[in-house]
Amino acid sequence: MLRIGRMLTVERGKGYAKYLMARIVAEARAQGAHILRLHAQMQAAPFYEHLGFHAVGEPFVEAELPHITMELSL
Repeated sequence: MLRIGRMLTVERGKGYAKYLMARIVAEARAQGAHILRLHAQMQAAPFYEHLGFHAVGEPFVEAELPHITMELSL
């Protein structure tokens, strides 16, 4: 299992995050990972769901913002 850290959010709507996530998924697969895990801000959860991630557990607060753990099976 690999864990993804923070995503840059300054340039939203330009496709950078989607491109970066595709590269991360491809590299994780190449390294033999079976699961990717991240802590998504609740407002960003639909973006990750669109990429195939699913919520795991209950929402929680991190850095004073509501988050949810999300996973993608590779």
